[in-house]
Amino acid sequence: MRAARITGVEAVVSSLQKKAVKHKRAVRKGLMAAAERLKQASQEVVPVDTGALHDSCRIREADKGTDTKIIFVGYGSVDVDYALIVHENLAMHHQPGKTAEYLRRPARELRTELRQIINTVAAQHIK
Repeated sequence: MRAARITGVEAVVSSLQKKAVKHKRAVRKGLMAAAERLKQASQEVVPVDTGALHDSCRIREADKGTDTKIIFVGYGSVDVDYALIVHENLAMHHQPGKTAEYLRRPARELRTELRQIINTVAAQHIK
């Protein structure tokens, strides 16, 4: 019986692990770029009275284990506890160009563009 000897496995595994880390970072950058675009679009339509709701928009990143990243774009704070009510109440009257669902609508309308941003930015950082 003949046996084959395989060498260099450790180097291949190490190289793949480094590429995986690089790809995760690239995807994160793409997600953050898409989140910034969504924030910008939502701020164009968020109702403005005092400006507090508009100014409460934040982008936040959360880790859900080692392989899962979640990027949140959201409105509200302790001082702006009405953000959800304004977002969900479709009967509420707003100034022209401002609307309820100020986050959901842009996310839905821009979904193709947001995917393209993620893919483009990630690809730029993988090279």
